[in-house]
Amino acid sequence: MTGTATSTPATPEAPKGLLSRIVGVFFSPRATFAEVATRPRVLGVFTIGLLVVIAGLFLFFSTEVGQRAWIDQQVQGAESFGRTMSDQQIQGMERIAPYMGYIVAVLYLIFIPIVVAILSGILKDQDEDLREVMALYNFTVFEEITQGEWLVLVVEKHGG
Repeated sequence: MTGTATSTPATPEAPKGLLSRIVGVFFSPRATFAEVATRPRVLGVFTIGLLVVIAGLFLFFSTEVGQRAWIDQQVQGAESFGRTMSDQQIQGMERIAPYMGYIVAVLYLIFIPIVVAILSGILKDQDEDLREVMALYNFTVFEEITQGEWLVLVVEKHGG
């Protein structure tokens, strides 16, 4: 009696959902980036990454520490160009400081999508799909910014 080997056809792996892709960026980045390259989806992770960044910056600029840091940075920036700011200019910034969270959020909502589209177009090779480049770029940036945002929140919480 001859034995016949039964082989089961390989079933294609189901595409990962948005949440599993986001978690995969941190725990299995190589497999996740391969998945993103083969099945690019741009909008989901871009939206979540953008919201994480905006929320972190909004929270930071909503605090006294964040507002003071913004004012100090503006004053130091002006001084680095040899310009001293008057008390009136500093008072004007102090009046604007409570609204910086809203200002930054709106600016990020407008300009970050434009910057991502431009950079993805620049990074795209002639034979690549723009969606693939944007998806890979978004996942790479998402990993970097979320790590930075957690650091900002931890430093803020502990009064750094």
